[in-house]
Amino acid sequence: MLVVSAILVMVPAVAAYACPRCYDLKPVGERIFVDQQMNGEQVCQIRQVVADARKRVKDFYGHLEQQPALLICSSARCESRLAGGGGKARAFGSSFVLVSPAGRNATVLSHELSHIELHGRVGLLKLATGALPAWLDEGIAVIVSRDDRYLERDARGQLNCRIELEGDLPASSREWRRQAGTHERPLYAMAACRVLEMMKAGMSVKDILAGI
Repeated sequence: MLVVSAILVMVPAVAAYACPRCYDLKPVGERIFVDQQMNGEQVCQIRQVVADARKRVKDFYGHLEQQPALLICSSARCESRLAGGGGKARAFGSSFVLVSPAGRNATVLSHELSHIELHGRVGLLKLATGALPAWLDEGIAVIVSRDDRYLERDARGQLNCRIELEGDLPASSREWRRQAGTHERPLYAMAACRVLEMMKAGMSVKDILAGI
């Protein structure tokens, strides 16, 4: 009990997930919680954004096995209260995603939801042993989100590599974060390109996961 209490105090977002009302979050849809400052028009917009993000994940994986909650802030006050840390969005295990005002779009949401869906399918044991390469995790998330910063689209809307691959990509999450932080190489674009090459060679999602 003491450990749980400590976690709730040290990680406000976890406490907000456990008790949304305690942090002035109101339900506006299936596992969607937003701050009280969000008006009716904004609520309608966020519902559509969430629907679009979930559809992108479902289209890629075929169906959704994970149903994480979404805690969505529309104000800096909300983000600060939940200790968002300045990032656009952050996934907490397979339970929920904390979304900042800057992350309220389908690209960001589907990226985080892809991580949660993939991690659920891979399983805790393989995640704990590092069997899922960071580049594969991030590359798939970029493709699922159809992020134009890292991918190009042809006239038919098909995704293509924006850059060519150069060298090995980080396999561990720690090394990925370190290299991504230096901005020496466009890691996200390169990872997405590698996954695209695998898919264009005929590998399905099931095939890719079977190799982990």
